[in-house]
Amino acid sequence: MLFRSQSRQARVLTGHAKAIAALLAAAPSRPLLVMADRSIDAEPGLLRELGCPDATTFAELGGEDGLRGADLAALEEGLAAAALGSNPIAATVRVQSSGRLFDVRGGPAPLPSPPGSVLLWIADCSIAERDRTETIGQLQATEIALAALTQLIEAAPFPMWEI
Repeated sequence: MLFRSQSRQARVLTGHAKAIAALLAAAPSRPLLVMADRSIDAEPGLLRELGCPDATTFAELGGEDGLRGADLAALEEGLAAAALGSNPIAATVRVQSSGRLFDVRGGPAPLPSPPGSVLLWIADCSIAERDRTETIGQLQATEIALAALTQLIEAAPFPMWEI
């Protein structure tokens, strides 16, 4: 009887773990845990996207293919304050090898993470940035066309609406 109860509990827990794993896999943001000693814990797919598939420390997220040096330094600066809970991290970083843009948000990691750990949520915002750039280009083209039309109307020898 005890064995059946434990077996049923194990199946329920396994089901919950699979459901949570599926939710995390479908989430638009992925977690990166930075420990107090600056070691990191992240899924391999995220590390590949950041350009450093073999990284085991926060510093290894930089380099030739990883995050830009200035972006990594800015994140490093915010880690100590974020670990204490005084300042959440909110930054945008670019990967050197691919040019992809990532939004980074974070703060103190919840238990059972070790004290001083910071949980960063990383979301790829490359497509949104590309769309924003295209929209800015379209807006600038519209402004130029409107300015040209305004000049045409002002330069007309008689009001155009009387034609």
